Amino acid sequence: GCFASFYNWRDGIGPRKDRKPVNSEYWGGLEENFTGTAEFLEMCKMVGSEPFICVNMITGSPSEAAAWIRYCNSTDGDQMDKLRKEHGYGDPFRVKYWELDNETYRRWGYEEYARRCIEFSKSMKAADPSIQLVLVGYGSFNVNLREMLDIAGKHIDLVCDRATTEIALKKDLEIISEYNRKHGTNIRLCNTEWWAHISEGKGSLARKIMANPLDPERIATHQVKVSWNYAMNIAYKLLMFQRLGGDFEFSNFN
Repeated sequence: GCFASFYNWRDGIGPRKDRKPVNSEYWGGLEENFTGTAEFLEMCKMVGSEPFICVNMITGSPSEAAAWIRYCNSTDGDQMDKLRKEHGYGDPFRVKYWELDNETYRRWGYEEYARRCIEFSKSMKAADPSIQLVLVGYGSFNVNLREMLDIAGKHIDLVCDRATTEIALKKDLEIISEYNRKHGTNIRLCNTEWWAHISEGKGSLARKIMANPLDPERIATHQVKVSWNYAMNIAYKLLMFQRLGGDFEFSNFN
């Protein structure tokens, strides 16, 4: 989430005893950095999950993102490859999917974000041409998806829309397919953060939780309220994602 827009990946590497806690700019409190890049990727390996990392564009830089990729994936004996090995990880992590920040419409208009994606893509793919980059295409950006693809389409691999209706996602696929036919590209669609809303009176429980996500009472309520309604909603969404076909590559449940 928005945590990514303030995260410096170097705070979470190396021996844990040497890592310093930092203020969590978005959520409040302290980020202890006990779980960093290696711990996250080791967990993905243990559970058989494909890792997916969100880079910091809003307060980070293309060079920082490229260095993170080299730290994860390089086998060239460069500085980042050597640093990872010094930290006890001889083999590369081979992280394939990288999202170009989160909810970037909070800071930029669609044109500026798309142009910045080109800048980041050039640096990141120079570090590893095999990676797959995800463009933020949801929120206020969604109405300008065609224009964003016209700007940055040749530099990205997937578009993310966090919509959860079949109509909305099929519209995205039509726009993406149109661009692919015209330019010979192979851009796909994904959803990096979706909810299974629970109907509760006048508004969804998810919306009430998001009004104050750190309130322990709301968190406890969320846990208690998980029900058959919730489970069936999740099943419905997963079946919907499958019906979209191979051009819809993956979804991440929030």
